[in-house]
Amino acid sequence: MDDPEILANAQNATCRITATADSFRRLKGAVVSMAPARRFALSAVLGGAAATAFAPTNFWPLLVPSFVGLMWLIDAARGPRAAFAAGWWFGFGHFAAGLYWIGLAFMTFPDRFGWMAPFAVIGLAAGLAVFPA
Repeated sequence: MDDPEILANAQNATCRITATADSFRRLKGAVVSMAPARRFALSAVLGGAAATAFAPTNFWPLLVPSFVGLMWLIDAARGPRAAFAAGWWFGFGHFAAGLYWIGLAFMTFPDRFGWMAPFAVIGLAAGLAVFPA
């Protein structure tokens, strides 16, 4: 009944799971110990990474680590304002990366309307970022 090979495989699997959990704890500790400005920058980058889950890239596996990182950042927030800021920066990065195509509409006549593209994309992303915050 007690096959040594099965027991050895089970122990190896347990060691791998423990090692993976330890590495996630270290990663979370690194995220939590960041300075606030770096946490907000990371939040915006995670939001931009989450936007790659949608068309045209459809890289949906990146959605899970993006939201896990956001949850870590919110969990590490030192108050409601910091949690709101982490969510807002995530939303800003998400919408700025996801709404790039709005800026392309201004490039139909770039000499007349091109100067408005950055204001439109950044302003719309900033306004919509309130919703995930």
